[in-house]
Amino acid sequence: MDRPNDKLKAARLSRLSPTGSGRTLSRQELADAVNAELVRRGVRHAAIDAGHIGKFERGIYRWPQQVYREALRSVFGVDNDADLGFFIVRGRGNPVESPPTMLSAFPAATAAAIPDGSHLDIMITAGSTLGPAEIRIDLQLRQQSSRPAMHVFGTTTSPVTGKTLIAERRNDQRLPAASQIPDAYTVDDLTTALIWLYARLDQDLLADDRALDESWNAIDASLDQGSDTVAAIAMPSLSSVSKMWLGSRVCAAFIETSLRGGITDGPMFWTREQRGEEAATWLSFTHKQQYLHRTARAGVTRTFCLPVQQISGSPLTDRILLLLTIAYMEASGVRCRILSDPTYSAVDGFVLAGNRAIKANWIRTDALWQVADHTGARSTAPYAQVIAAAAHDTLVGHPAPARRLRTLADYLDLDWRWLQHRCRELAAAGLHGLIRPHSRHLSLHGTQTAINFIATLTQDRD
Repeated sequence: MDRPNDKLKAARLSRLSPTGSGRTLSRQELADAVNAELVRRGVRHAAIDAGHIGKFERGIYRWPQQVYREALRSVFGVDNDADLGFFIVRGRGNPVESPPTMLSAFPAATAAAIPDGSHLDIMITAGSTLGPAEIRIDLQLRQQSSRPAMHVFGTTTSPVTGKTLIAERRNDQRLPAASQIPDAYTVDDLTTALIWLYARLDQDLLADDRALDESWNAIDASLDQGSDTVAAIAMPSLSSVSKMWLGSRVCAAFIETSLRGGITDGPMFWTREQRGEEAATWLSFTHKQQYLHRTARAGVTRTFCLPVQQISGSPLTDRILLLLTIAYMEASGVRCRILSDPTYSAVDGFVLAGNRAIKANWIRTDALWQVADHTGARSTAPYAQVIAAAAHDTLVGHPAPARRLRTLADYLDLDWRWLQHRCRELAAAGLHGLIRPHSRHLSLHGTQTAINFIATLTQDRD
């Protein structure tokens, strides 16, 4: 397990922000100081960001590259790496911090260098599942690979910032000139998270397109109110991603069927997603976006249970996807609540509407989906108690969505200023030049809506 680098964090917190606000130095401000020092030393591609500093502080990288250690020593005025908590761990490999010219993915991913003008194939290892310890994205130079790729990306250097840019190449066309690629497509944790998300989902959904059609048609014809559980082994030919798509669609359809008589009170939803890669299905699955649009109305709330133990162990890219998902819901008119109490982690997804509690869960279960419809005070009481706890103990209780999202960003250990700046850049540039899904079951709409929403928020916006 990674041990936090308390020395580096203490050094940062001992410094005041250069803004004169009186607060301590933020991670992004430290990254800015390191970048300035690297530029002074004549180091090209010097950009690091708050995410890199966070990885240093959390001990994910105990031994950054020499140029970064030297710059940090200079910023803090110390002579030895040990003074900032950097050391080589003997007896096992030492993760080396990826420079800005590397495409960093999730922890179990392998990263390959991206020289200027090279072309990358993103290939998903067959049979891998959508779990943080099991994901593997193979990044290889195209000329070294004989495997077909779903998405091919080209990289180049921005003539303005000197940072590495990445864009999708389509129909084997040449990569546009660097001046034609927006600086918004800089390789960092945000663009990496989005590329990973869509490339991963696209691969499996396209492969299972016909099987998904056949499965859904058979289910749709028999879906009715009541309880219905289908074991995951009932459809062994489907990939893990396709099972997620099918399970989530059945759950959404069951809820809408059960509420067909109308909703008199604002429904209160409880969702079981705790990881960004689970929650990001809202950003990417077309049917979930349509479902959200149909069920979003005044008074609707949705609660996430995000224990600190789960958050602290998750990679930055995963936490970015989690925040984007909640931003998308807020942009759609759904007020989100966040519980940190781990005792609620095992509660299945459900919606409480009046005197009915409709359970619909497809996450972390041995079945493809589990659904049930409960009516009456006695049957719905446990669900009402969970909702009451969410209303009372939410971590994001402010009436303004901007404040709720900023509070959530702090809880997720994300640099809000950096994230909003990057969202403004991507809102202006759009996502279609970065990556475009091929599957008809995927859409950029949810992700683009979340990015646009964050970009336009002000501190006091209601």
